[in-house]
Amino acid sequence: MLPKRVDFSGARVLLAEDNDINAEIACDIIGRTRAEVTWAHDGAEAVKAVLEVPEGWFDIVFMDVEMPNMDGLEASRVLHETCEREGRARPVIVAMTANAYVEDRTRAFEAGMDDYVVKPFGFADLCDVMDAHVPARTVSST
Repeated sequence: MLPKRVDFSGARVLLAEDNDINAEIACDIIGRTRAEVTWAHDGAEAVKAVLEVPEGWFDIVFMDVEMPNMDGLEASRVLHETCEREGRARPVIVAMTANAYVEDRTRAFEAGMDDYVVKPFGFADLCDVMDAHVPARTVSST
């Protein structure tokens, strides 16, 4: 069954994924939604990417949980703390992991993540998550 919405033109997505093959697949799936995708290779790079752009730039961050340098859980915590301290809104953060145990979901939510997808995920899974968190945009024809 196809999700309700599959066109996310104008949305900006940050993908935090250290594995090149997984990132290539995820970028392809995200690209099929017509959203603009930026790739960060680890959690530290993801934090930097979010904080270097204007508030509200990224609509959603798909954050791998297990990455080198800074894992997704720590990156989520840092983003929460920094955005709160600076008084800026943070993007929605979605955990991506192959671990589907209740404890893994609990850890992700405790780190401040807003949603959770299990790898490997497909187009419909991704669209459902984006539909839940990315506002619809009105595209001007001018």
